[in-house]
Amino acid sequence: MNKKYLNTILLLVATLFLISLVSAAVTVTMVRPTAGYNFSSTGQIVNASIAHPAYTATGFNCTFYVRSNALSGNTTTINLGSSENKTADANVTNIIIDSRIIEDAIDYIFTAECYPHNDTTDRTNGTSSGVGIDNTVPTAPTSLLSGAQTTSTPSFT
Repeated sequence: MNKKYLNTILLLVATLFLISLVSAAVTVTMVRPTAGYNFSSTGQIVNASIAHPAYTATGFNCTFYVRSNALSGNTTTINLGSSENKTADANVTNIIIDSRIIEDAIDYIFTAECYPHNDTTDRTNGTSSGVGIDNTVPTAPTSLLSGAQTTSTPSFT
């Protein structure tokens, strides 16, 4: 009789443990860039971290996106690329981008959409807003005169 109860209790504990693993909330955090960060030039790292046992045990994929909040003239979402993390128990993945493909502005939102290898429908996002891109393109004007103009006084003929 005692062995039957012990087995039942062990089964209950194992079931509760498995339920806690499955029902744990997935957290995707943009590690870089963070709010207020300014990108410039090539070789910029964009990365995200994952907090969930199912993701880190099996590996995961993340697709990174960027879009402007309308301060730039372009509000289109741009797919920056994907990264796969095949290492068990690792929780960070990253891509390297050339920020010159993105128009200069100070209001970008970077998003990482991640999912575990064993379930591509279980997608979770992490975002970082208020990110700047400053490649000084185009350069700021230094004068109201064009290159061919020698005076700011209009002449009428």
